[in-house]
Order: sequence, then C-alpha cells, then structure tokens
Amino acid sequence: MSARDWWEDPPEIVLLNERHDRKSFTCGQPAMDDFLRTAPLNPHAEYKVWVATPRPGSSEILAYYAMHPDPIDLVSEEESVAQGVVTVVSVERLATSMHYQGRGLGDFLLATIIDQVIEASEVHPIEALTLVPLNDRVRAWYLRLGFLPTPGREGLFLPLSTLRLARASRLAE
Repeated sequence: MSARDWWEDPPEIVLLNERHDRKSFTCGQPAMDDFLRTAPLNPHAEYKVWVATPRPGSSEILAYYAMHPDPIDLVSEEESVAQGVVTVVSVERLATSMHYQGRGLGDFLLATIIDQVIEASEVHPIEALTLVPLNDRVRAWYLRLGFLPTPGREGLFLPLSTLRLARASRLAE
C-alpha cells in the first residue's frame, strides 16, 4: 500500500479494547510492544491508547498511539476552562506494526492526532503537541515533519499555530 492509500481507504481508529489482539503486534521495539500489551483498558487511565485496525470490528492492530490528556476527552468535558487548563497534549507512544512500516501509516496517524488536538483546542487552551522520540531515527522523522526541539529537554513540540497550518496544507492537497 502506498501512503496515499491510507487516505483513500483509511483504517478504523478506535480506543484499545479487549477484542484487540495485542499479543500479535510487534513493531521491532520491545519496549513499545510491551507498552501495548500492558496498557490499561480503563477509560479513566492517565492516557488513552488508540489503535488502527484494517476494518471495523477487526482484532488486528496495524498501529497504535497513546496520548495524555486525550483530546477526545477534552472535547467532551463539560467543565469550564478555568477548572482544568490544559496547555499541551503529549503523544506518549506511536508505533506501527513491522508489516506496515514505511507505508505512510505513521504519517496518517500523526495527521489524525493533529486533527484531534485542533478539535480539542476549540474547547480548551492548547498551546502545543509534545512528544519524546524513542531513538535518533524516530527523532529525525519527527524533525523532518516539522517538530521543533524543546529548549532544555529531550522532547520535541509543534505549536498549535503550526498544527493548524499542517492541517490546512494537508486539506488543500
């Protein structure tokens, strides 16, 4: 599959649940595989894990990502901004199955994350999307996508204004 195919025939993106086959997922990084296998299914967990499946109802996991706080939760919250100010959303993990690496699925998931963060920013004051890359190869990928080094830290970030520009550019294609 080419990168464009993900846009034309997108995978289903859903919260991780008990029907998903976590044991068969492998991305080539044992720490990332272990994270998925032990991730809580509790809807009130500190972070939420989202999975990409090839079709609705499938147990196969093509890729996953975990975020804190979850932007979807922010959109559905009814409390006022003053009660719970959020300034950044952090991507805790993003991994693609070895069978689908190099085919643009990571780009597709990152675009999904950006859409979720922008939607949440309409309800809560979000300044940036942040993450800490797993290794130098992954760091280089995020830097090529426009992420910026976080001053004085190992992480990377994209300001909300850049997220909006990235979304507008993608939608204009």
